[in-house]
Amino acid sequence: MPNPVTSDTSLEEVDEILDDANLIDLNEVNSTSNRRNAPLKSLCPGIFNSGDIYRHYPEEKVFMLGEEGSGLTSRREIQDFHRIKQEHLSKNELFVDSTFSKPRSVRISKLSKTYIKDIEWKRPKELSDDPKFYVEGGSRFDIKQARFGDCWLLASISSLAMHLDVLNQVVPKEQSFEDKEYAGIFHFRFWQYGRWIDVMIDDFLPTKDGELVSSHSSTANEFWSPLLVKAYAKLYGSWNVIAGGRASEAMQDFTGGIIRMYKADESLDLFNILLKDQRQNAFMSCAMQETCESFGIFCRHAYSITKVCEFDNFRLLRLRNPWGNEQEWTGAWSDNSPEWKCIPESNKKTLGLKIDDDGEFWMSFEDFQGFFRDIEVCYLNPVSSTDTNSKKKWQTYAFEGKWVRGVTAGGDGTSLGTFHQNPQYFITVDSPGETSDQCTVIVALMQKHRRAKNEESPSLNFAIYPLDGNGDVPKPLTTDYFASNSRVGEDSSWTTQLPREFTSRIELSPGSYCIVPYTTKPHDEGEFLLRVFCDVPASMAEYDEEIGYGEEGTMVRDHGLSDEGEKSLSGVFKKVSQGKLEINWKQLQKMLRKDPREDFNENTCRNMVILMVELYTGKFGFEEYKALRMNIKKWKDVFNAYDADGLGYLRTSELKGALNSAGYKVNKRVSIELVHRNQENPGKITFCEFVICALELKTMIEKFQKVT
Repeated sequence: MPNPVTSDTSLEEVDEILDDANLIDLNEVNSTSNRRNAPLKSLCPGIFNSGDIYRHYPEEKVFMLGEEGSGLTSRREIQDFHRIKQEHLSKNELFVDSTFSKPRSVRISKLSKTYIKDIEWKRPKELSDDPKFYVEGGSRFDIKQARFGDCWLLASISSLAMHLDVLNQVVPKEQSFEDKEYAGIFHFRFWQYGRWIDVMIDDFLPTKDGELVSSHSSTANEFWSPLLVKAYAKLYGSWNVIAGGRASEAMQDFTGGIIRMYKADESLDLFNILLKDQRQNAFMSCAMQETCESFGIFCRHAYSITKVCEFDNFRLLRLRNPWGNEQEWTGAWSDNSPEWKCIPESNKKTLGLKIDDDGEFWMSFEDFQGFFRDIEVCYLNPVSSTDTNSKKKWQTYAFEGKWVRGVTAGGDGTSLGTFHQNPQYFITVDSPGETSDQCTVIVALMQKHRRAKNEESPSLNFAIYPLDGNGDVPKPLTTDYFASNSRVGEDSSWTTQLPREFTSRIELSPGSYCIVPYTTKPHDEGEFLLRVFCDVPASMAEYDEEIGYGEEGTMVRDHGLSDEGEKSLSGVFKKVSQGKLEINWKQLQKMLRKDPREDFNENTCRNMVILMVELYTGKFGFEEYKALRMNIKKWKDVFNAYDADGLGYLRTSELKGALNSAGYKVNKRVSIELVHRNQENPGKITFCEFVICALELKTMIEKFQKVT
């Protein structure tokens, strides 16, 4: 959330707060009041089907930002690019986007408190007499960094521009400033957590002293790259949010690919790996060692790797500084270095050697290793750089989940008492055939919404446990199972830990396994996307118990009515209902105060009426009241047993056990929904809230049984 404005807040900080106020409202869907009033079926789609937590959409499916199913929410309207563009063309009006702010100042970078002040927002037609979207198509030289701290993003856009098919996916063609097609509106597409999202913007761009503040092209009247940067800022909700990052994050947002990070001084055959990565059309970037800054190279600065080649025993890399100017490497193999004098012109032409102050330069691999530290590679498919068989057909699985305190945020297993709370996923991998007894599995675990929420990520990881099928294997796995079984796959052939994603390539024997994603610390909350790629036939599903009825706990007593008791209760019901034999929420509140002598608030009574009416005949008569009364007494027995210390509430971690004792089987996913819908105070479930949780669960089970 934006920080509050105080008397000491500077004008620049006020602008940042206003800018951040446009952040996508990722918490709105989880607010208690909104979820309580939402239809049950809308919150738990496919709730009884294990493994249905992730919807698989066709690859060509593109969602509008904030559209249902996009995985993103917004406080503002859902924008349909084609409809809105046609509306403005027909009215001969230019589009103005009211959903994304135009701040007067933006922070230069996350590490700096320096601001670019007095920003003016201008359309390209105010900056050029003849603006073009593309001039001779997209090129890596179209990207030049200005004052804004987005070198990481621009290095990624340079790589994007070198892959025409991917560029056309991110930057839809046929966008133009031609009068008959121009309405001041453009759109771009980004991969977000398994889906492609269409982001629409107006073409107001930030300027200072008549020059663009963000990216600009080396061709003054070309504007696709600054418009792309603006759309990316809108995707994450704020210009300040994209002021700093890692190139791999943007490369992944352009492709949906898999990230692997290398250290430049690794003992691997790194040059040949990079050479192979280039042939596989991987995106590549690098960053300099923080302790060095010389020969025209700058630390804490992202560079794109635009070519890797070897000839005449020379091993060279071509890099590009997103500044796009004379700030280039000045050592061996730089633009005018003597090393080029001994290279034939034909070789120079093959290499595409260009001597210019354009930010691009060559250097030897040995110098590269000496000056650069991190290399980030984004693969467009699961075929890793160490594979010899590039024709493998990979199986892909993806699941979305949450770590919720007291429900599914069990931590890393340092204390086994909570590790079993973490989400669990079942996977079976088949035999790879006669050529090998091992199959390759790539697991990528990503925290969702980290950048949009502008917060630090908890440290992510996952564990894999074998399910050998000998004896009874509990579902889900329990504390005892984790204590008596060892993890597998910890000798990964490669592992990459990034701020928002942990990825590992593992060799597994054919069989069944359980993957457990977790955060290092118990109670760290967040949403995640788990992607698994297998090079053999496989199957995968959520590993949790099915929802339904179970056995009641021994603490539950018999609360049936005698004939005399039922007659007495019926008389009270008639009196409270004023002879109508049906009651509303106010009358229900009165009845519950009389028998079973429980005091429920208005919101609880309203919800009970809605759920009971939905569950039974559409009316809340005496028979429905009797059933509710008996259940409330039963749930009170359970609540009191779990609230043994008399605090007046259950801990969130006790909810699942309490529902089991009330006679209901519930999995982690439904437990999360029940907590989010009904919990007022984090970590605590009052009796009123427990009653609604139990009634909602009972309603879901009975409705499901009616349709099966």
